[in-house]
Amino acid sequence: MVEDRKKLQASVAHDLRKPKAIISGYIDFLKVNIPKGNITEEKLLYILENLSDTSRRMELYTDSIRNINQPEELKVENKEYDLQKNVVGIVDDFRVLAKHHNLKLEIKNEIEECKAVFDKQCFCRILENIFANAFRYADTRIIITFKTEKNKFITMVCDDGQRFTRENLQNKDKVLFYTKMSDGHMGMGLTISRILSVKI
Repeated sequence: MVEDRKKLQASVAHDLRKPKAIISGYIDFLKVNIPKGNITEEKLLYILENLSDTSRRMELYTDSIRNINQPEELKVENKEYDLQKNVVGIVDDFRVLAKHHNLKLEIKNEIEECKAVFDKQCFCRILENIFANAFRYADTRIIITFKTEKNKFITMVCDDGQRFTRENLQNKDKVLFYTKMSDGHMGMGLTISRILSVKI
């Protein structure tokens, strides 16, 4: 755990360098040019807008780290559940979301009638994060498969969107695995899901 946290801190420190450098650069520029009257109101507003965007990116980084720490600190509370009944309830929300966005959601339920001991909250968070990832990248279709096999409960989420890049696959085992979205969102769902999966 200590080693993982060291790697995590190193990754964050590296990613924060760019926005920090941008902010420092603008501050130095303003210090030199404001006293000389070399900055127009239009230029000043442009700089302030860029500083605001950069600050927001830094906030997203710190929020991502907070999201990573929360699963690590979560206490697992395993209970016995009827597996079939609970899985059906979980996917109902996904059906509504998929329909609203014109995505076809196919559920393949191959679960045998049985009881299972697990933390329902953790499982829901794992499935929600992985579904959110598929939902973001799917073109038209998402398939969720549930099955039991040799005393194991297996869940698979597939979509017909863009595949993982070679870089993604090479970095999949990093402590801080994320993808930078076009909207600035830090895609941390798979990392959170991995942490929770290990815990339960």
